[in-house]
Amino acid sequence: MASSSVLNAESSLASQLTAIEATGLSRQTAHWDRSVVFRSSVWQLLLIWGAQLALKRARALVLSKERRIGPAPVLQRLGMSKHFGGRVKKGVLSAAALVLSVQLSAQATEQTIPDIRALADSVAQQGTSFTKTRRLVHWVNDSFTWSATDYQQRTPAQIIARRSGNCAELASVLHLLLDSLGVRSRWIREINVQPAPTERRQQTASQMVSTRGNRYSVFGLQHNDHVWLEVWDDSSSSWFPADPAYGVVGLNEWLAARLALSDRPKPRVAAVVPIAADMLAPFVVVAGDRRGGPYADDRTAVYLIEGFDKQLYAGALAALPSWSLWVAAVRSLSPHAAAAFDGKENLHTYNEDIARLKATYDALARDATSRGLRWSR
Repeated sequence: MASSSVLNAESSLASQLTAIEATGLSRQTAHWDRSVVFRSSVWQLLLIWGAQLALKRARALVLSKERRIGPAPVLQRLGMSKHFGGRVKKGVLSAAALVLSVQLSAQATEQTIPDIRALADSVAQQGTSFTKTRRLVHWVNDSFTWSATDYQQRTPAQIIARRSGNCAELASVLHLLLDSLGVRSRWIREINVQPAPTERRQQTASQMVSTRGNRYSVFGLQHNDHVWLEVWDDSSSSWFPADPAYGVVGLNEWLAARLALSDRPKPRVAAVVPIAADMLAPFVVVAGDRRGGPYADDRTAVYLIEGFDKQLYAGALAALPSWSLWVAAVRSLSPHAAAAFDGKENLHTYNEDIARLKATYDALARDATSRGLRWSR
């Protein structure tokens, strides 16, 4: 059961969100809100100041020319029609609306941040970044329901109010909560191989690639993408994984949940269990400071080779006949998968390679079973 402090923080945050929604901010304003949430107040001020300065300069230009040569010559010199005055007015009003939109969005964000901080404080309490992250992840697991991807853009505050989300949305909530506590985190993108081909998923992905670009090839016939976070541990000066969809925190939990060849622990959220069963094994893991990329830090070897063998199986996998095939398959395929995140390659052209990687993983599982290998608990 949630503590009274958590319930009070949640109630306060919900009230703030209701008040903000009552302002009737448009989709354009919501877009600005997404930008403002993830930027410092300095950037907020620069946005507003820049728009106001542009307005002031445009207005000063017109007025100064009118004073010197009169309104009609100004229209002639600027090559404008007689409706120039109306257009200027319309332009000024549009620019003013933009400035007001940014100001309202910044104000709305400022109203929610103290309550998000209060919520994060009440859930995370005292402790190391690892301890705080674990408490926050478990709170997300206990407080949110899983929802399938609908390709709608939502701010973390909206997701909190909705109390539901997919992997990327739950990660964005965790990122915001950690950020409010001053705990550093970054975005992780992965692509995992699925147990069997799914023609319907391939058709959907192909359509999205044709209309939106190669970035949508990160899911397809026998692969799918997933989003989680890495969190910085000051005590060890290293990153550790935190996946609010699975409910795992730390490398040991992550390796067991994502790569164990048998007896995998199940996710904390029951609705994620069948989804996790289809996420057989990742074949690329990349990190970036922004959700939209770039994902320049390749973490594939850290998780899928070194962590898989040395930490999860205490080095025993390296002695299996199929281990070298797994390493080669991951090293061969992961650069193309990483390029798909940047929109530089269409991963669908590597469907046969993904199928071969899946066969290699199956062979690795058989070899481990024949040798009686068990992962380190």
